[in-house]
Amino acid sequence: MDPEHPPTLRGDASIDSQLDDLRAQLQTLRDRVLNLERATPYQNPADDGAAVESGDAGRSWLSHSAVLRRVATISFVLVIALVLRTLTEGGIVDPVLGVWLGIGYAVLLMAVGWRNLARNRSGQRVFTVCGAVLLCTLVLETHARFDYLGAATARGLLAATLLASVGLGVRYRTPIVVEAGALTAATTALVIGFPLPHFPFAASMLVLATLAGTALIGVRRAAWMHWVALAQLFFFWLLWAIKLQAALDHPEAIAPELML
Repeated sequence: MDPEHPPTLRGDASIDSQLDDLRAQLQTLRDRVLNLERATPYQNPADDGAAVESGDAGRSWLSHSAVLRRVATISFVLVIALVLRTLTEGGIVDPVLGVWLGIGYAVLLMAVGWRNLARNRSGQRVFTVCGAVLLCTLVLETHARFDYLGAATARGLLAATLLASVGLGVRYRTPIVVEAGALTAATTALVIGFPLPHFPFAASMLVLATLAGTALIGVRRAAWMHWVALAQLFFFWLLWAIKLQAALDHPEAIAPELML
């Protein structure tokens, strides 16, 4: 047996084993890198603009959060509405003038939202939704509680709010505008004068809200509106049937709301 061969064989075996270990480690590192890439999507640093320091990463994310921006916008809108209400209740502004200032402010919010929708700006839906909800709330409170608005004016404002919300929502494909405006206006029309609302007007508002919900039934996130509006319409129909039956049983005391 040649004494020079065994060391060479042992050296070859050692190198082969080390190469196998390196291959195994490389495969393990490759698997880990692939798992990390699947868990964290790649982001191009050029898309972020200026670099953000690591210590400010959490604060920067919060400051640019869409949710916080919307909350801040809604808070700002409500603060101005609260200031107008405080001035009116404190007697600084005449109540009737204060009501119309509030209505004008709500209409202005919807107009700003319309402009933002047309220009596809950020916060485009917040102003429109806040304006529609605020306008319906003002109509309900000022007509039903304080009687500062006439019945015809209140109905006209509610109908205009519903039509404007549906038109803007369908035109610019923002279902939340239709949901907020149509449902709030229809519910307000049903609540005013309850349990004896103006039945023809309430019926027309609820039917329009149901049709708007039906138009959005193909949108996955807005399909619920159809069923809510339909439930309101069924409830209204049941209420109307009960009132009509009571009037037929006592024809000598028919309420003016049921004459038509």
